[in-house]
Parts: sequence; C-alpha cells; structure tokens
Amino acid sequence: MSETDLYIEEEVCIAMSIQEGEEVSITLPLTPDQTRNNAEGYVNRTPDETRFHRFLCLGSESGTFFIDQKELKRENAKCILRLIGQGNGRNVVDTIREFSLQNRACKVNPILFALALCCRCDDLATKEAAYKALSDVCRIPTHLFQFIKYCQKVNPENKGWGRAHRKGVSMWYHNYKNKIDGIPLLAYHMTKYKSRFGFTHKDVFRLCHIKTSYDALGYLVNYFCPKEGQRDRENNWQSRLELARREEGFEQSELRKVIDRLQLYDDAKNCNDEEIMSDMILRYNPDLAREHVPSMLLNSAEVWKALIRHMPTTALIRNLGKISSLGLLESNTSTNTKSFEEVLVVDKLKSAQLRKSARIHPFTLLVALKAYSKGQCESGRLNWQVNPNISNALQEAFYLSFDYVATTGKRYLLAIDVSDSMNAHVMGTPIITARDAAAAMAMLTVRTEQNCDVVAFSGNRGNANTTNNEDQASVSDENVVAAMEMVTVRAEQDSDAVDYPGNPLPQHANVPNHRDLSTENTTLIPIPISPQDDLDEVLKKCSPSRLPPVTADCAAPLLDAIEKKKKYDVFVVYTDSEPNAGVIHLSEAIKRYRTVTGITDARLIVCQLASNGFSLTDPDDPLMMDIVGFDSGALAAMHQFVTGNI
Repeated sequence: MSETDLYIEEEVCIAMSIQEGEEVSITLPLTPDQTRNNAEGYVNRTPDETRFHRFLCLGSESGTFFIDQKELKRENAKCILRLIGQGNGRNVVDTIREFSLQNRACKVNPILFALALCCRCDDLATKEAAYKALSDVCRIPTHLFQFIKYCQKVNPENKGWGRAHRKGVSMWYHNYKNKIDGIPLLAYHMTKYKSRFGFTHKDVFRLCHIKTSYDALGYLVNYFCPKEGQRDRENNWQSRLELARREEGFEQSELRKVIDRLQLYDDAKNCNDEEIMSDMILRYNPDLAREHVPSMLLNSAEVWKALIRHMPTTALIRNLGKISSLGLLESNTSTNTKSFEEVLVVDKLKSAQLRKSARIHPFTLLVALKAYSKGQCESGRLNWQVNPNISNALQEAFYLSFDYVATTGKRYLLAIDVSDSMNAHVMGTPIITARDAAAAMAMLTVRTEQNCDVVAFSGNRGNANTTNNEDQASVSDENVVAAMEMVTVRAEQDSDAVDYPGNPLPQHANVPNHRDLSTENTTLIPIPISPQDDLDEVLKKCSPSRLPPVTADCAAPLLDAIEKKKKYDVFVVYTDSEPNAGVIHLSEAIKRYRTVTGITDARLIVCQLASNGFSLTDPDDPLMMDIVGFDSGALAAMHQFVTGNI
C-alpha cells in the first residue's frame, strides 16, 4: 500500500468538518433511551438476547469491577427469564445447546445455570426442550451434578424432584445406550467422576428413582446403589446374572464389558505397587484414568509416564504442572535431546483433532499458559521448571483454537481499554484479567490482518466523574505523567513520519468550523504489537506496570484519529462497557469520524469482556457491532461483519 493511500486527501479534510453543536459528555445521556452504567456513565441498554449470549460465553463468576458476582448473576437470570416469558424459551434452549456443542463458551458453568433455569421454569414447552437437551449439554457426570445443584438453587418454591425432573435425570443415564461406547462408557465416567458438588451417583439414583430393564445399566445401578437396584422383585441380580450368562452372545455383550470394567476399577483401587499399576494402565488403556489410581501412587513418575500416553487432552492440560514437577518434561541438556514424554505432550497440544474432540476452549488454553508459565501452582506447594517447548505448544494451540479467518485487507485501529475496571478478573480465575483477555484478542487480529495499529487508552481526567475518580486521581497522577512522557498525543508530526499504518497528514491551520476534540487529557499510548510477538510478550506490553489504569474514555482513540487525520476502515474497542469519562459518546465519535474523513463505511466493533447489560454502540447503526470477547467464533464474526456479509 502506497504512502499516499494512507493519507486522507487535503481537500477532503478541509471541506469536511465536524458539525457545530453541543457536545454530550459520557456522563450525560445522549438519548432518552440510554441508561446509567455501574460507573455512572451513560450507555445503551443491551438487548436481552445479546446479553444472554454474553452470559453464556463469559459467565459472572468474578463479577466486574463495579458489581459483585451475585448481583451480576441475578441480573443475567432475570434476562433469561424475560426471554422465556416472551415466548422465546425454545430459542433459548437451542442457543444453550449450540454454545455447548460448538464449544463457544469459556466455561460450562453459565451454560448449566441457564439450562437449569429453563428446566425449572413454568413454561412447559421450554422445560420439555431443556430436559431433551440435557444429555448434549451435560457430557460427563460432573456436569450433571453441577446441573442438579443449580436446579436446587434456582427453585425458589422448593418444588423438589417432580416427575419431569426425575424423568429428565434418569434419561441422562439411559441415553448412554445411544452413544458410541454405550453403557461401558457410562461405567468409565461413573467411576472416574464418583462425586461432585455434594452429590454421588447413589444420591442421584435415590432421588430420581431410576428404573431400567436394560441389564448393563441395571448392573451399574446395583453396583452403586444395591438397595435401589433390588427395589423390584425381578431385579434380583444374582438370578438375573445367571440367566444372562446362559444367553448366546453374553461374552460380547455390554453387560459382560461392564462387569469386566468394574472389576478392573476395583483391582486398580486396591493396587499399592507402582510397577503393577503402570503395567495395568498400559495394558488396559485407555480404560484407566488418573482418577482410578490410588492417591498414594500419584507421586510416582512411572505411573505418570503410563498415564500420559493415553491421557485425554483436557486432563493433560490440567495436569501439566504435576507432570513437570516430576521432571518428565525436561530435555536432556547434555545430549540436547527431548524426552519421549515431552515430544508426546507437545504433539497432543498441537493436535487440532484432539482439541476439537475434547472441546477445549481458547480461554482454557490461555489460563493453562499463564498458570504453566509461572512455574508454580497458586498455593505454592507444587513447583516446576518451565519448558519453553511446552509454553510454545500452548501458545500455538491458543492461536489455532479460534475459527480460522482470512485477512480482509482493511485498515484496523485496535483500542484496548486499560482503565481500572479492566483489572477485574474474568471467568472466576485469579490468573486472567479483562485486560489480559483484551490483549490476547487484539494479538489474534494483528496476526490475521496486515494493517493494524494498536493503542491503549484510559480516561479523560478533565471530564471524568469526580465523584468516582477523586481518590483514583490522587494515587494515579504520577503514573499518568510517566505515561504521558512516553508519548505526546498532540505532538506535531512530519508528513512522511512512519509510526504505524494510519500516518497523519500535515496539520492545517485554517480548517473552517473545525471543532476542538482535544484528547490532551487522555492517556493514549501506542502499543508496538507485531505478528511475530508471542502471547507472553503481548501480555507484558499491556501489563499494568507499563500502562497505568485510570478511568475509561472509549471515544479517545477515535478522537485522536480525527485529530491526526488518520485513515482507518475498522475500529475495534476492547472494553467492559463501563466508561465514566469523555467529552463525547463512542457511538457519536465514529459518526464524526465518518463525516470528517469521508470514509462513510468506517465500522466500529466493541469487543465486550464482561457479561453486563451495557452497550456502547448505536443499535440503529448497521456499521456498529457488539461481540463477546472470548467467543471462539469471535474472529469469524468480525471477519463477516467487516466484509459486509452480516
């Protein structure tokens, strides 16, 4: 792209200017329909369907900087119930199922909570659809136990286990008959996940009054809950087993496989020799998992060597710290060779097929990378030497976990909110903040698009709400001064200066009616992110030590682009939609930018990193879009929007 093409023509700049009129600060409503956010700024109210999607993807485990977890979950629950009350219950269930099957949610918790609301609502059609989706959404017993726990919490009238609930939970066990590995897979899952969230399988069988005429499932019920299994006279398992053994094909039947598998699990539970245990794991792979190994053998390197070979990818990621602490992932420095376990782990992490089959979400990989890179667990009881090859494999897996998109050839300005509220943790993890998530998402776009500028922004202090920010000002002024020394926002620049793709035009002293949209009170810092930067380097460049948090002025990057006459096709703002500073609303800033530059189809994307009910975009403007930050389909949605397909 030529240098001339990067400039906005002088004639266009002089002819087009911002229209005269009173500026509306973010602390005042732009329209009567706007609402006040938790930071005392005025924003648009997000439609319930959009907020529902945000909740499924981002949840509410950590709350936000301005609102706690309980209140945020309560608001999202009301949103879901409103959708059901409007007759959209089936669509709600379909969306829950879609987010689960397509691995679009960061964690399963909000999906299970939403499904529990649907199952316990008063709308019969919604309830029926929700229980039918239970097997698709709850893939393992852990999910089922958590779903049951949520059902108890969202049941204000304490209805207990009604007929629909008993039948729905019973069918979850019965539906294993339709899965590829059938009831033997259920035996594997039930012995692997014996109890979670205060429930055991025996508790659930007792509560749902499970009954079955299918021998393989009946044997499992009897194994975990003998009294429940013999409630009926015909359910005397000694006599039933004798009859089953005489039938033709018994040796190949599911019942025989279940009997053998349960015997294997009992043998593993009673084993106390690491060599015998390792041999059993290798001989009966992949039927023995880490949960089947006695606790006293889980400090054995030989046992873990056997487990690694057939360990599912999700479990492998979760146990990287433990495996590393045993020295199994260390390279031989003297011979410069990698261990077999290291090569195997790297191959598994990079395998797209294994990631897809395990439904590993990008957020899981980001958390794993941050946790592994620390070299110790949160409690400090486990320490390990960080292997760069493992870190690189996790990073590559993170990049590839988003749906692939081709470059659009457009010019992007990626603006990362680094205000105080972006230091709130996301998805209940103390490792990842909203700022980290924003930096990671921005990095993915930089790796995809050729023409990207990246800036960090925080508040216009001169126009901030003083009620909320007086204390912040007193402790942050020194940081702001230091940051402002890093970049002079209003510095005069030569016409041939090369800072980043949106080069400025020479300044024009006599532009008629040009309105002052000064950003001199705003911390606006270019971040030099390149496609060659790895995730760790990007997170360092966006760390709080480099970019001081103040208040949020989301319009600042656009006003700066207007002031410097820089030419962009797409603005992407990564924020939690809690602005409380600025001389103009973001939705108005993009409209002003179109007017001044003549780029009438300039688009605005707000990448939302909190599941609140606020939006910075104009719902009536087709060139503005809200997306959920850690939706695995976020990049694909951005591509479709920028290319005009949605």
